[in-house]
Amino acid sequence: MHPTRPSVRLLCSALPAIVAGAALAGCTWSVPADPGRNAVERGAPVVVAPAARPSAVVASAPDDGTRTLYERKCGQCHAPFSPRHASPAQWPGLVRTYGPRAGLFGDERARVTRYLQTAAR
Repeated sequence: MHPTRPSVRLLCSALPAIVAGAALAGCTWSVPADPGRNAVERGAPVVVAPAARPSAVVASAPDDGTRTLYERKCGQCHAPFSPRHASPAQWPGLVRTYGPRAGLFGDERARVTRYLQTAAR
């Protein structure tokens, strides 16, 4: 009998348990879908800095409650950027990339994108 044979068998029998353990451990480190909950779990306060509020920078942007939605959703992770932070052409890509982290989907995401594009002009 080959001397390494028992250790190979042990490794082969333990491998599924190691893989399953690694997969489960990965689940415990996932980021919550709700960034506000993520901030609470990190112990970080959810604050919108007054100087960074879009309303303070662009008062003439049309608002049907979308500015408030933008500030509330995006303010969960960071102080919301001024709409003039990016060009109207850049906002759709930024909102598409970061919107899901803020919980912006469907109609809300479209409204926020339109608001940012309009206010960026």
